[in-house]
Amino acid sequence: MRVSPRLTKHSAAAGWLLFTMPSILTLASINLLGYPSCMQTAEYQVQVEFLWQGAVIATYTGRGHAREYAALYWGHSLVGSGITSLEHDLPRATVSTAALDAIRDIREQVQSDIRTLQTKFPISVADLVGALRESQ
Repeated sequence: MRVSPRLTKHSAAAGWLLFTMPSILTLASINLLGYPSCMQTAEYQVQVEFLWQGAVIATYTGRGHAREYAALYWGHSLVGSGITSLEHDLPRATVSTAALDAIRDIREQVQSDIRTLQTKFPISVADLVGALRESQ
């Protein structure tokens, strides 16, 4: 099995009209009531190839999307929320959620295609699981 993850888009949108302007007009009192200060979005793509003796048996591509917010009482920490460096809470949570969404997409594809996969692999599922455990 070959897995190729890729972050295709990650943006930290301060949202001048959506987030900053209401904060300025209300002297940040709206933020004390829980209005978010910023938002980040991410798109993540994961490609999984099932290999058997060097040949590609099946290829699945999953795409995940995520949108996370930073606010005082909910969402994620305001620290580092305006940047896309993965050292901070909001960017890391946004990318992680998008990656999980992509993996769920692949899992659904594999589950719907399980009968075809079982015919293409000449070994049983139990043997395959055992081989995967040994490789870790």
